[in-house]
Amino acid sequence: MSFRVSALLFVVFVTVFVSLSQPLFAQDTQELEQTATDSAQPAITDAVSIPKITPPEQGFNFPVAVQVLAYNTYSQLASTQGDANFCFSPQLLAKQLTALRFGADGKTAGELCDVFPFKMPVPQTAEWLRQVDVSSTQIREGVQVLQSPPTFGQANAVWVPTEHPIVEQYINGIKAGLTTELYAADLQNNRDSAATTVNAWVRDMSGGRLTSVIAEPFDENLPDDISVVTTGIVCAAPRLASPFNKQYSDENDFQLADGETVKVPMMHQISSCLGAEVPNLQILVMPCVEENVRLVVLLPAAGQLGTLERSMTPNSLTMWFGQLQPMIVDVIMPQLKLSSCLDLTETLNNLGMQTITSEDADLSFMSQNVEKGPLRLSQFLHETQMTLTEQIDIPDQQEPQAQARFYVNRPFVFLVWNVQTSTPLVFGRVTAPR
Repeated sequence: MSFRVSALLFVVFVTVFVSLSQPLFAQDTQELEQTATDSAQPAITDAVSIPKITPPEQGFNFPVAVQVLAYNTYSQLASTQGDANFCFSPQLLAKQLTALRFGADGKTAGELCDVFPFKMPVPQTAEWLRQVDVSSTQIREGVQVLQSPPTFGQANAVWVPTEHPIVEQYINGIKAGLTTELYAADLQNNRDSAATTVNAWVRDMSGGRLTSVIAEPFDENLPDDISVVTTGIVCAAPRLASPFNKQYSDENDFQLADGETVKVPMMHQISSCLGAEVPNLQILVMPCVEENVRLVVLLPAAGQLGTLERSMTPNSLTMWFGQLQPMIVDVIMPQLKLSSCLDLTETLNNLGMQTITSEDADLSFMSQNVEKGPLRLSQFLHETQMTLTEQIDIPDQQEPQAQARFYVNRPFVFLVWNVQTSTPLVFGRVTAPR
C-alpha cells in the first residue's frame, strides 16, 4: 500500500499539562503516566496557556505524532551522546522526514510513517500546514531572517546525485508544501566537491552563523554508492520578555555531569514566570518578546539528570507541569551558546527507519531512473544553534520582589516552543555551558 497520500505533513508537538499533585519519582513510570492520563483539566494561568494532550486517534493526531518523534529522538540521543550537550528541532526533524516520505513508497514509506506516526490525507495536511504557517510568524526560511538573528530561522534541503533525474511532481511538492529545496550534487564521483557545495549552502542560508553540516573531506566511512543526503539547519535565539540584568551577571559555579565544578558566565533576572517544584525537579516557564514563544527549563536535582530523562514522557510532563503557578522568580542561569551538529541516520534507524538506508529502499516517487539504480538515504544531517545571551542594564528600583529562586547551576533540559500552534522549536539539554 502506498503511503504517498499522507506524505505532505508538517510538524506539531504539544506539551500538555494538567493539575496533579503526585511527586516526581514516588511512583514507577507506568503509574506516573496512568495518573497523568486520568487527571483533570489542563492548568491555564495568566498569559501562558498550556494545551491538553489528546489521546492517539489511529495516527490522525498531529500533536501526538510529533510527541512520539520528539521524545523518542531525545531518548536515543541521551543514550548515545554520553555527557555531551545536544539539541535538535522536532519541527524541522519532522519536516525533513516528511520530505523523504513524499518521495517514498511501500515499506520505505511505511517505516517513515511509523517513526513520525501521522497518516492524515493530503487535503487535511495541507490545511494544517497553512494554519501553522499563518500563526507561526516567527518561523521563516533562509538568510534574510537568519542574519537578524531571529527567534527561529530554518532551512531544509534534499541533495541527490547529479545523474538521477528527479520527478517534477516531487520537486514541486516539497517546495510548495514543505519549503524544502532539492539540489543535485556529485555525491558519487566527486565527494569533496559535493561537501563544499553543501557547506556553502549552510553558510549562505545561515548568514554565516553556521559554517558546515558535512565533513570536508567527505566521510570515508560512507559507502561508495552514496545517494540521498538531507540537510536541515536551525538558528534559534529567543528574546525573553524580561531580559537578564547585565549589572548582576557574573561568573558562578556550575556542577558538570561528572561532578566537577567549573566557573561559567551566569545571567540574572527577576521576573514574572510560571514555576513549580516537585520532588527532585524544578520547572520554569519564561515568556518571550515574541507573543507565542516560551522558554521552558527543567532543572533536576544534582545527579538526577539521567533519572529525569528516563522518566520524561509526554504524560509525565503533563503531570509535572500541572503544578505550574504564576510567581515572581529570581532566575540565575548560564549563558547559552549551543551548537549541535548531528548525523541522525543511525538514531532514526534505531527508531525503525531502516529500509530507506538499505538496498531495498523505495524512493520511486523521487526518481524512477532504473538504469542508474534505486536511490537510498545515505546521511540525515541536522544542525541546531541555540543562543540565549541577551542582557541589559536594569535599575534596582525597577526590579520586583522575588517570591522564589531558580538557580541553574547543574545540568538541565530545555525546550523552546510556540504555544499557539503547540509546535516545539528546540529540545535539548545542557551539561556543560559554553
